[in-house]
Amino acid sequence: MTTLIIKIDEETPEVKKTLDYLNSLAGVSITAHKRENTKRESAWDKAIAEGAITVDEFVGEVKRQLKAHYDNA
Repeated sequence: MTTLIIKIDEETPEVKKTLDYLNSLAGVSITAHKRENTKRESAWDKAIAEGAITVDEFVGEVKRQLKAHYDNA
């Protein structure tokens, strides 16, 4: 499978004809993505919103587990 990303500044009649032709070909699908001017959420913020722990929490847990492991060794 090959994926192409094409930026179209203006959808002229020629561009529309070309997209229609490409869409008519077997095995070809076209998906439109319009980029919004709003600021995109960072991957970090998204992960935190989905329940990921922060770096501080992760480091604290690693330290706690290391201490527990070596205290019991």
